[in-house]
Amino acid sequence: MPFSSRAFLVLKSRLLVWLYGQWAVTWAFVRDNLVRYPFSFLLPLGPRPGARNVSRKWMQKVLSQNGLLPPNVEVASCKAAALEENRGLASVTGKVMVTYNERRRRRRRNELVVDGSSGSSRSLEEEDGTKGFLVPQPAPPPESFILKMSAGTAEHRATVLFSQRYRECWFYTDPWLTAPLKGSIPTLYYAHTSRLAGEYVMLLSDNNPSTSNDSATIPVNFLMGNQIWGLPKNFKAPPACTDLKIMAKMYQYLAWQHAKFWRSPQLLVKEGGRGGDVNRTTAAGSIGTRNQRRWLRGAEWYANKGRSTWELSMEVTRTYWAMAKVKFGNHQESNCSNGLYSYKLSQRMVDLMDSALANSTWEGLQAHIHSTPFTLCHADFHAANLFYHSDSEDFTVFDWSEVGPWEPCLDVAQTVISDLDRKHFGEETVKLVHLYYWCELCSNGVKDYPWNQCLADYKRVGVEKWLWVFAVMAGWKDIPPALISYFEQQILAFIDAHYVDEPLPPFSMKIIGILANVCY
Repeated sequence: MPFSSRAFLVLKSRLLVWLYGQWAVTWAFVRDNLVRYPFSFLLPLGPRPGARNVSRKWMQKVLSQNGLLPPNVEVASCKAAALEENRGLASVTGKVMVTYNERRRRRRRNELVVDGSSGSSRSLEEEDGTKGFLVPQPAPPPESFILKMSAGTAEHRATVLFSQRYRECWFYTDPWLTAPLKGSIPTLYYAHTSRLAGEYVMLLSDNNPSTSNDSATIPVNFLMGNQIWGLPKNFKAPPACTDLKIMAKMYQYLAWQHAKFWRSPQLLVKEGGRGGDVNRTTAAGSIGTRNQRRWLRGAEWYANKGRSTWELSMEVTRTYWAMAKVKFGNHQESNCSNGLYSYKLSQRMVDLMDSALANSTWEGLQAHIHSTPFTLCHADFHAANLFYHSDSEDFTVFDWSEVGPWEPCLDVAQTVISDLDRKHFGEETVKLVHLYYWCELCSNGVKDYPWNQCLADYKRVGVEKWLWVFAVMAGWKDIPPALISYFEQQILAFIDAHYVDEPLPPFSMKIIGILANVCY
């Protein structure tokens, strides 16, 4: 594409983003100040982007509708706090701490008395010697929840629209997708999305309520070394939780998940149907069935749709990369935990990225997706998006904002480059892929995916996924140079370890995030 046309597309995207951002902020202001708040006495109001507090009455309503509150227990207070170790770039995530009180009311004869603090039950012996029935009581309600929402600025609201960041809400409210994964994903208690205001809000279960070092629930990024960020003070991984053992368990989980949705036509877009807004307090109902799940990332591409947004996103990616080459063309210094850090893009990385961007076309994408198998991919499967439960030896996987149909090795390779120590690249990682393929994927019923193709896809898609991520991150305004350097070393080491005696394939960018703006 000529430079003038590329510049025009990027300029057009910036104008559209600015216009939509201003509209979304205005709509949200009018809705909140002229519609919601004047009538707040009629119903409790849920939090919206930018909110710092959570209404006690709203929490009471949500927990009651989800069956989490015993009849004689009420919410006493709600306190929102920032989530530790949250490094998300596209959302605001916090933890809501809730306390409860026992409802005070007049006791009736033979009434069951419940201890509101522990949820235990006992019978009340009356003066005449009669006793109430001892009935098992429900478990005490959770004391903490995760509150995830979009940011409230004009730029972020526009980004939500163009990138469809609200798809995570729709994922959690689609029983066909979530039922097979029950137990390995968070529970949704409340969801709100608005495409007019460019926002979303979710209240989720807190699958890591304990912050102590001896907790049975461990963030997987801590077990993998936590990239450049370092480990919490006094953290010590269990002896059985080495990085390779955790990777093996992660691959077993992935094979189980991928086999359940292998080549399912229900993941792809059919004619007709569009997504709508959702504002419900339970996960009942299926939004995806109504709109043919066209909100899944990449689903439209399999029907040869969405070309304009894909090509626009590629042009914005090229702009990010051009900014990165200017930014890191010479040594860029910044402060980090170990002092001053200096980084400069290597010529090898520049050549690799320039070649991949030149090879990236819509026609190439279409030819590729119809020659490889597909399944439901998390598409952001790295260690910081998983908890490991050492007592049950299983995982909780969260942050499903990029979920969609794609070739399975996308999830398999992403964590290797993102989190695994480079010393394991090569023979040890190939053994892990073989475990995923032969011991798990094939044993779960997949018969149409030859091992040679699986291995070749793993090596190629890992590089292609991370080339796109690297181009955007390197041009982003707030990413530390030490992290950019870390990922460059990871990508190049992955290539060196897996393409020893064979030429490099013509890498190109295929599965990309939908971008419409360049952030300075």
